Amino acid sequence: MPSVRTNRDGRPGHDAGGGFRSKSVTISPGQRVDHGSTLTTAPTPDGAKSLDELGERLRALLAWSGLSYRELHRRVVRSRRGRGTAELPSYDTVYRCLRPGRSRLDVELVVDIARELRPGADTAHQWRRAHQVVTGLASEASVVDVWAGLPDDRRFTGRSAVVAAMLAELAGPGPKVIAVDGMPGVGKTTLAARVALLAGYAEPFTADLRGFDPDRPPADPAAVLDGLLHRLAPAGSRVPHTIEDKTGRLRDLTARRPVLLLLDNAASPEQVRPLLPMADGTVVLVTSRQRLDLPGMAITLDVLDAEESIELLHRSTSQSTSPSTGTAAPELAQLADLAGHLPLALAMIAGRIRDHPDWALADHVERLRERRRLLRLDGGIELVLRTAYERLAPPHRAMLRRLSLPRGLDFDEYAGAALAGCDPATARALMGDLHRTNLLQQRQPGRYRLHDILRVFAGARTIDEDSARERRAALTRLHDLLLAAAAQAMDVIAPHERDQRPRIRPVGELPAMADAEAATGWLDAERANLVAAAIASPRPRFAPLLSQTIARYLALNAHEHDAETLHLAAARVAEGTELGRVLLSLGAVYWRRGHYEPASERFRQALARSDEPAVQCRAYMNLSLVQSALGQYAAALREQHLALRASQLAADRTIEARILNNLGFLASRLDRPGEALSYFGQAVELARLVGDHSLTGQATGNAGYIHYQQGNYEQALAHTRVHLDCALESGHRGAEGDARSQLGLIHAALGDRAAAITEHTAALRLFTDIGWQQKQAEALNDFGITLARLGDHAAALDRHRAALAIADELGVSHERSRAEAGIAAAGRAGTPAPATSG
Repeated sequence: MPSVRTNRDGRPGHDAGGGFRSKSVTISPGQRVDHGSTLTTAPTPDGAKSLDELGERLRALLAWSGLSYRELHRRVVRSRRGRGTAELPSYDTVYRCLRPGRSRLDVELVVDIARELRPGADTAHQWRRAHQVVTGLASEASVVDVWAGLPDDRRFTGRSAVVAAMLAELAGPGPKVIAVDGMPGVGKTTLAARVALLAGYAEPFTADLRGFDPDRPPADPAAVLDGLLHRLAPAGSRVPHTIEDKTGRLRDLTARRPVLLLLDNAASPEQVRPLLPMADGTVVLVTSRQRLDLPGMAITLDVLDAEESIELLHRSTSQSTSPSTGTAAPELAQLADLAGHLPLALAMIAGRIRDHPDWALADHVERLRERRRLLRLDGGIELVLRTAYERLAPPHRAMLRRLSLPRGLDFDEYAGAALAGCDPATARALMGDLHRTNLLQQRQPGRYRLHDILRVFAGARTIDEDSARERRAALTRLHDLLLAAAAQAMDVIAPHERDQRPRIRPVGELPAMADAEAATGWLDAERANLVAAAIASPRPRFAPLLSQTIARYLALNAHEHDAETLHLAAARVAEGTELGRVLLSLGAVYWRRGHYEPASERFRQALARSDEPAVQCRAYMNLSLVQSALGQYAAALREQHLALRASQLAADRTIEARILNNLGFLASRLDRPGEALSYFGQAVELARLVGDHSLTGQATGNAGYIHYQQGNYEQALAHTRVHLDCALESGHRGAEGDARSQLGLIHAALGDRAAAITEHTAALRLFTDIGWQQKQAEALNDFGITLARLGDHAAALDRHRAALAIADELGVSHERSRAEAGIAAAGRAGTPAPATSG
């Protein structure tokens, strides 16, 4: 029977706002504080650049706490025992962890030491992140797998009592958290998936936290939040930068609709806590190999009982019923005992029974007994894996071994074909066979993944059985495939930019991508694998080539976290002009986030690294965008003219069209409407010529705004409707917001109050969902102008105040000036105006 634990009143606690009640923490009686220390605040790991520096900060924290090494060791051991952690460090292990000259540090021990040295402070994420940074794992920790749906629960058996307890817990009001812990292979994920299915949530999401992955670090909570937000938020939404803001955004989104999150394979409570949205109606199921101190219900899952184990095997074979009694054959009980009643081992035995209908059950029993005598393996897991592997045909063995090589998260038939060196049809058949024998998991039709225990086993086999040359060749084939397929996808999505991307050598058979939707779907499915490959690829040029190939996709779909990870990995190995292109993409990530100083730095580095006209052109253009956002229009205009000359040298008509549009925008900011209209007209003509539909709409809409300013409202309306049509056709939510905000201004000028309010409300909602703050300020100011025109000066004042707050935070001078002008106008109309900052 599983152990079920709750908090003091038996249910998750709630505060007045509906969130979880945090537990109070007191300093234990034995703690000493060194009052003579010169440290007045607790040292942190921030800024550590090496293991020695991290250890130095840990020693400083020890001095600050006043604890002795002996007392620290006792507290770490006591804490781990209380959490049910089997591995208890010796005194020497704790002592050596704090000494200088370490070549490696156990991250979980570092976190436990920091927790005991500063009880009550939630700094575990800070120390874990610092460890990842200094050991070079931060990038890998940011590659995560979040998907809509649930893991496969078809092999679920029994556990009726624990299922009933979990469903009863979920039936009450408020947010719910249930943490399930237990040994590897005990069925935690399958149980959570079955309960999630029975709970009946329309929108279940799953995230693999990789808490105990043998090769990769635990998933960074910030990256998991990014994945969840991209799944939950509207398409194209911008993701906040800080982990606190990401958690807040998740709370806001889950407050609007009931959501169930399954957080699989968690490393620690600190990894999970930022992922708890705390909104009423939200359910979070967590699985881990160790107990987690989290709000809500906790369940320790044991192996199946004898009856449940026999039932699982009983369903797998026609031989499972005794002909004489009609009951389960006695050999099933022996098989269950040999498997240790572990669900993972039982499922694999069941698969072997199905695959060998000519074997008697006694043959399976004897085989397992013989293997145990020879290998003396513990717990049945390694035994089942080895015997399952040895019964495979050579092609199946090779496929299983090769699938352990990449650091990717899941595989389709094309990836399997590249790794195994066969065609996709053969790979599909081999992977299907492995799935049927429970050696591969299938998250969704056509996509497979290895359980972490199986990855360890298969990884050991490939080292023993495949030469280093063969392993390198398999990974090279996979990376060639990913790069070629990514290039094919981008050629479908943005054919007018084909000449701006690197030429990628075609390889073998690639996934079919009939249209932009299919191409985007492939990139969405493979995005985490692509970034993981860029981090781990032994080929120096892979990351830079991938960076240049999919930068546009990552930007248009607001995958800023993945974009930064990829471009940083590429920047570490790229050289010359290639480095310049990567720096441009990295700077664009910072510019979109409103981080103008690091953006400018990357653009200037790109100028210094390459004298190629195409790189120079984009660097000047992007620098101009930063200067424009800061209100430095004269400087921005100079940079755009430099960009225009460089684009003409490069004979790049696509980028030339964008520069002409930017020049028109700057001319309008400098109050030169005739010049602005001329530039916009040239941009439209050139954009149509090169087939850039999105830019055609944007430049037409910009011309419409000039007509609006000049009082030509019907002409402005026609231009802006073209802008909206193009935005809707291309799916560009930011452009749609621009068009709708502008339509609101025009409808108000034409006296259509209802249409004006509708368009402004839609625009503001779009920019809020996307998280594009500068555009939020612009839309708020536009809304304020319309409300003032319609005579609602109090509401206009509210919009301008909100715009001013955002503009002040970002340092966007133009919107700040517009907001102050709107506030002053409201004052003149009889509405008191607030004081403004200088």
